[in-house]
Amino acid sequence: MPEIMVQQAKLTENADSQGRIWHENNVLVIGAGGHSKVVCSTLRLLGWNIIGALDDHPQGQTSLPILGRLCEIDEYWNVRKFIGIGCNRLRAQIDCDTLVFVPGIVHPASTVDLSASVSEGAVVMAGAVIQADSVVGRHTIVNTHATIEHDCTVGDYCHIAPAACLTGNVSIGQGTLIGAGATITPGVSVGRWAVVGAGATVINNIADGQVVVGTPARPIRQTDTIRPKR
Repeated sequence: MPEIMVQQAKLTENADSQGRIWHENNVLVIGAGGHSKVVCSTLRLLGWNIIGALDDHPQGQTSLPILGRLCEIDEYWNVRKFIGIGCNRLRAQIDCDTLVFVPGIVHPASTVDLSASVSEGAVVMAGAVIQADSVVGRHTIVNTHATIEHDCTVGDYCHIAPAACLTGNVSIGQGTLIGAGATITPGVSVGRWAVVGAGATVINNIADGQVVVGTPARPIRQTDTIRPKR
């Protein structure tokens, strides 16, 4: 069993230096959209108690109580947070050193090698596979049935979309989106804040901020490569 799998909710309460109670098993979800629903399903399976969500523009149906707007996040100092937002740039903007996040969560129906690493705030969805000595960065999404083969490095705030495949020794830079069903061939590096279109096959390195599509993948435009700040 991967180490990250045992980092489930602890049904305890701790006091800080001022005697205030910290609720270890409670979690506040940031965002209440479609991605949040799937994140919440995994959190519940792992034993976390979801107290509600913060969302500036809640839309559609959600079972979560909306507790307020994102600007109110610091008021919930005594619960861990999980960013349930699919947009890479928004997750990067919300993340900061003063917030305490849930450790990376791994769906019980996924496979993560014992030597692989899943960082704080990351989520590995059902059916995903992460092989030996691969590293997944902070607040990164490894979506349903995505595959990360051996010795891959995926940066912070990335999204490996459903059924995408990173073959061995692939490097993915911060904030990059690998679209659904895309394949990154062995040894390829994809830069920071790049976008690989759905179904693309990447056989050459991709520069920072490039948007590529097709088989073999070709660049069609450039995007901003600066990480947004909170």
